[in-house]
Amino acid sequence: MRQRYGDAYRVCDSVLAVVPDDVTFRYMKLAVLQSQMSDYESYALDGDACVAMAESVLVRVEKRLTLDPPPDEKSMLMYVKATVLGTAGMTKTKNGSILAGIRYARASYSLYRNLLEHATLFPDVLYGIGLFDYYLGDNLRWIPGLGLQARRGIGYLYEAADSDSPFRYAAKISLLWILLEQKKFTEADSIATGVLANYPEHSVFLQIQLQAVFGVGNYQRAIVLGKELAERSLKRQPVNWCDVLSGYYFMAASWLRLDDKQKAHTIAEKALSYQIPADTLRIDWVRKHRERLVAITEACRRR
Repeated sequence: MRQRYGDAYRVCDSVLAVVPDDVTFRYMKLAVLQSQMSDYESYALDGDACVAMAESVLVRVEKRLTLDPPPDEKSMLMYVKATVLGTAGMTKTKNGSILAGIRYARASYSLYRNLLEHATLFPDVLYGIGLFDYYLGDNLRWIPGLGLQARRGIGYLYEAADSDSPFRYAAKISLLWILLEQKKFTEADSIATGVLANYPEHSVFLQIQLQAVFGVGNYQRAIVLGKELAERSLKRQPVNWCDVLSGYYFMAASWLRLDDKQKAHTIAEKALSYQIPADTLRIDWVRKHRERLVAITEACRRR
């Protein structure tokens, strides 16, 4: 929750330097990378490394499973396997390998269902099942959120988000993105505000709150939050250019909605003046935010 990925990597590496086959810390290192990719939207840059790391964890999990571990340890290993498969599937899908992503996701889902029915109930199992049911349930209709299975998935996500698991915040983030998709902006704002009360510098929840506030038409508040997101993101190491541009976009779009095209144009031009590293421009949302900012400058000129 502190988004201190470098420190987290160092802790994992210090253990793995002594015990290279430690499944728990291999898994935790993968979780750090997945969280970092989600934060920076850097799937295009780090996706291959993530899938390779996932495969490495799976090899070690399978090796441990061949040793016939005690039931509790076996359940935990199966949970790790399911989660790692899910991580690989999500990463593949984000990078456009839809069919490969679905294969990973189905394998993950099968293991999660088995854990739910036959083993210790991990709250995070509900998170994995909930995501699959919402996005890929009901015969893979490719329209998320439709059908009984999708509604059941939402219920699982709420339950996972309200659990005492250390990964409940990941479930909250996924739930909040769904609420934004469903235009339930007031509820999304309420949940994000509750988390930010304890973790005021968490950029993902700030981003979600910004979009929720913009969604309900509170443009003055969106300008304040957009400025906060952009300024904080510029200070991060490395800079989170996706959040920088997002903050500027919502500031500019808010001024445009308030019919102040001069301020909207000035803010959009400022955002577009930043020299962004070439590899960062490969990130899908960095390109999309820039395109939306260009569209605002053009709209301001036409008015």
